Amino acid sequence: MIDNPIKYDDYPVGGESFDSENELKKLKELPDTKPLAMVDSSGTIEYANNSFKNLFSLKEGENFTALNSEPNIVFLIQNLINSNYQSFHFDMFLLDAESFENSSFYVDIDRIFVNGVQYFVMLFSSHSERKKLEDRINNLHNALEYGDVSVIITDEKGIINYSSKPFEGILSIGIEHLYNNYLADVFVDYLTQEELEELKRAIKNKNEWVKLISNISSDGNLWFKEIKLNVVQKHDDESYNFILVAHDITNYILKTRVIKNSEQRQKSIINNISDPLIIIRKQNNELIFESANEIFFNAFSVDKIKVEKPLTKALKGDLYDTLMKAIINSEIDKEHHTQFRYRNKKYKRDYIGKITYTDDPYDNVRLFIVNFSDITEQMKIQEQLQNAYEKETRLNKLKSAFMANISHEIRTPLNAIVGYSELIEDDIDLNDYDSIQENAKYLKDGVNRLLNLVENIVEASIIESGEYEFDYEILNVNSMLYQIHKDNLSKTRELNLSFDLKLSEKQMKIKVDEFKFGKIFSMIIDNAMKYNKQDGNVTLSTFEEENNVVIELTDTGIGIEKDKLDRILEPFIQEEEEGYKRRYEGAGLGLTIAYKLTILQKGKFFIESTPDVGTKITIKFARQIV
Repeated sequence: MIDNPIKYDDYPVGGESFDSENELKKLKELPDTKPLAMVDSSGTIEYANNSFKNLFSLKEGENFTALNSEPNIVFLIQNLINSNYQSFHFDMFLLDAESFENSSFYVDIDRIFVNGVQYFVMLFSSHSERKKLEDRINNLHNALEYGDVSVIITDEKGIINYSSKPFEGILSIGIEHLYNNYLADVFVDYLTQEELEELKRAIKNKNEWVKLISNISSDGNLWFKEIKLNVVQKHDDESYNFILVAHDITNYILKTRVIKNSEQRQKSIINNISDPLIIIRKQNNELIFESANEIFFNAFSVDKIKVEKPLTKALKGDLYDTLMKAIINSEIDKEHHTQFRYRNKKYKRDYIGKITYTDDPYDNVRLFIVNFSDITEQMKIQEQLQNAYEKETRLNKLKSAFMANISHEIRTPLNAIVGYSELIEDDIDLNDYDSIQENAKYLKDGVNRLLNLVENIVEASIIESGEYEFDYEILNVNSMLYQIHKDNLSKTRELNLSFDLKLSEKQMKIKVDEFKFGKIFSMIIDNAMKYNKQDGNVTLSTFEEENNVVIELTDTGIGIEKDKLDRILEPFIQEEEEGYKRRYEGAGLGLTIAYKLTILQKGKFFIESTPDVGTKITIKFARQIV
C-alpha cells in the first residue's frame, strides 16, 4: 500500500536535513522493540537496532541483497526513489524461511534526508504479532458486546468508528446510522442546542464531558443515562481518541434519589437534567409539589423559597391549569406517557410537556414526572418555513404576472413594428411618401417602446443583483427639478394635462447620483401622466422639513386602493389586471425602479393614494450643508 504522494524535490521528510552523526547516535539510543533499519539508496545498511540484527543476522555495512526475500527490497527502494511517494507499506516473505523464526512480515518504509542524502527507514512487524493484536481486539469487542457495556469510540475529530450493541439500543439506531457520523449529530434528539455546543467544544478542546439524558423506552418506562466523554491519547503518537460511555442510572434516580432520599438530594439529581422538570406526588387523591429543578423555577418564574406543597398553591394561572388537565387526561386514558403543549406567555416560549407516572403500591403513592422541552426555536423555524412558502407563492404570482405582462408588452410593439413595416412596403410600391413618413414615425414609436421595456427590465435586474453603482455629487434640487419639469412639459400638453412646478425659494442641496435622480422622477412623472384623468393635473413641489429636503409629486389620476399600495412597489405589478385585460401599457416596473433607486441613495419613499381622487408620492433626502 502506498501513502502520501509528494513532490520528491520539495519534501525532505521529517523537516530540515540534520547532522548524521548526532542523529544516528539518537537512533542507537532507541529501545530495542520492533526490528528497525536505515539503508541508503543502494540498500546498504547504515543503522540497525539489536532486534533487527538478531532477527535477520545483518549489521551495518551489509546489503539487503543478502536477505533472500519476496519482494526484493533493493528493487523496491529503487522504485521508491523514482516515485513521488513519501512512504510504502508491503508484506515481505522470506524465501529461505527455515533459518528464521518468522517467514512473513509487514514492513513500513519511509523516505528521509540526512545532510541532503536520501535514506530509507524500515520498520518490521511479524504477521504472528499482528494476529495476536487482532485476537486481542476481537476479544475486547466480544467482552463489550456480551458484557452489555454501552460504548462509542470516535477519532480525534469526533467521527464515530465504533459502537457497541447496547449503545445502539439506547439511541434506537443501528451502526449504519452511527458509523462515520459526527458524535454530536447523533444526540440532537437528547440534548439542547446549548448542550450540543458544549459537546462540540469538549471534542475540539479535548476535554472530558458529562451529561444526563433521559427518554421513554418502547415499553413506556422513563430511563436516565449518564453519558461521559473520556479523552484517550494514543501511545505511538500525539493523536487522540474519544470514548463515550453510558451508565444506566434509572433506578438510582427514580427509586433511591427521587422517592426515598431527601428533598435536597432529589434536587441535585434533577438539576442535572437540562430541560425544566417537575415531580408531582399524588397521595390520598391530593396533588403535592414534590420537587423541581432550577431550570423549572427560572423558566416559569416560580419562587423556590416560597413554593408550597399543595400544587394548587405552588403553581398559579395557566401553568397549573395546563398541568392539571394533562394529569387528569393521562389517568383517564391510563397512559403512562402522554404529551401536551404549553405556551409561556410571559417569556414567549413554547414547550412540549411529557408526563410519565410511576406507582408505589406499598406507600399508595403515584409520582408524576413532568419534563418540558423548549420548542420555541423549532416553532420559529416552522414560521420561517411558512413565510418562505408564502414568499415563494408571491414570487410565483409575480412570475405569472411577469409572463402575462411581458408577453403583452413585447407582443404589442412587435405587432406594431411588423404591421407598420408591411404598410411601409405597400406605400413604397404605391410611391406614397407622405404615408411612408407617417408610418415610419409609428414604427419608430413601437421600437422605442420595446427598447424602453428592455431597458427597464435590465435596470430592475441590475438593482436586484446588488451590483448597482452610484456616482454621488452634491447638487441643487430645484435646478434638477426645473430641468425635469421642462423636459416633460410638452408631453403633458400632448395628453391635455397641466404640469405645475412649485419650488421652494431656498437653495436646497442633496447628495445623489444626478442621472439616477433624473431616472427616479422620469419614472414617477410617467406614471402620474399615464394614470391621470382627462384634463387632469400633475404638480411637482419642494420644501424643507427639519434636516430633510422633501419633494412631492401629486396627480389627479385614478388612484390606488390602500391595501394595494405596498404591492404596487413590487416589480411587474399594475393596479389593474395583468396581460391583455389591462387598460394601460407598461410592465409595472416604473414605481419599483423609482422606489429602489431612492432607497439605494439613502432616501425615503412614501406613497399615498385615494381611488378616483389621485396619488401623492413623497421623496425625502438629507439636506447637505455646504
